[in-house]
Amino acid sequence: MAQRAFKFGSLQQLIGLDGSGEVRRLAFAARNAAEARAWQRKLRRKVVACLGRPAASACDLDPVVTSTQETPEFVRRHVVIRAEPDADVPLYVLVPKRAEPPYRPVIAVHGHGTWGHHTVAGVFDAANPAQVAHVQSLNYDYGAQLARAGFSVFVPCLRGHGDRMEPAMLEQQARDPANQWLSSCNDIAKALLLIDRSLVGARVFDIGRVIDYIETQPEPNTGRIGLLGFSSGGTVATFAAATDRRIAAAVVASSLCSLREIIHTRPRCLCDYAPGLFRWAEMSDVAGLIAPRPLLVLSGTEDPISPIEAVRAACREIRRAYTILDAENSLQTDFFDGGHRYEGRKVVPFFEKCL
Repeated sequence: MAQRAFKFGSLQQLIGLDGSGEVRRLAFAARNAAEARAWQRKLRRKVVACLGRPAASACDLDPVVTSTQETPEFVRRHVVIRAEPDADVPLYVLVPKRAEPPYRPVIAVHGHGTWGHHTVAGVFDAANPAQVAHVQSLNYDYGAQLARAGFSVFVPCLRGHGDRMEPAMLEQQARDPANQWLSSCNDIAKALLLIDRSLVGARVFDIGRVIDYIETQPEPNTGRIGLLGFSSGGTVATFAAATDRRIAAAVVASSLCSLREIIHTRPRCLCDYAPGLFRWAEMSDVAGLIAPRPLLVLSGTEDPISPIEAVRAACREIRRAYTILDAENSLQTDFFDGGHRYEGRKVVPFFEKCL
């Protein structure tokens, strides 16, 4: 009787497509600047399609200031803006006291976590040991750090985290205030897939609405907007900077990795996935859409979520796009000793130069 090996693993099937021509059809292969710009236009359209766009009609931002707090270094306002008719975005606005306008605006995007945007803006309960440890171990109040350095900082809450978790998860948070990893990502992501949208696409859309809001601010700014994202917020930052050219410079922290690496080693939360993307591009190709605008990639050499060799390989591929667009010096990296945390030693000088 004939014998053959049976194959039941779907991941193995997907991995087998790598190199077959069925995936990464728009990998960077430009030979000159004109071809690179044409490639960017074509791939950007594909990436936008994979992210999905809200079907709702446009609406006013309708901002509401819910609180204002004075600190020695900055004024911290909490604002709620409207992204879609049925979706509001809470965000902190940090206005520095030790800088003169026009201010340099930076959007600081948080990663996975129960407390969403609060801890990034420096808002946490000193009596909650879990929150204190979370901020200290991940160096997580980087929004407040940037405000102390003189930037005007906008810290939005991503869908599925913090104040934007679904009711059942908010109830669990109330019962378990020490759990730092609660989220509603999977529930929201699965619901959005039913209407041909993705959660990462909805988050990128919200970043665009934050930019709309920055453009209405009474405080004068330079008109050059920076974007910083850590961990899953780095994924959002990569897609946002790739598709919205109003972003003048971007920092992707402890996030950049290849889809191939994710498939092989450590599948991530459903909120990081854009349906159909791998058919057209790798994350290095997506990041290449940021060129020639300045990009700083941060990653720890011992980060288990973004293995450093995969990050280095992705940066080598991104550099090809920057080089051919005569902007090689606009791509910077900082590979620091350590694990999955924010390391900002190059961020302030980077934004000071770019914004």
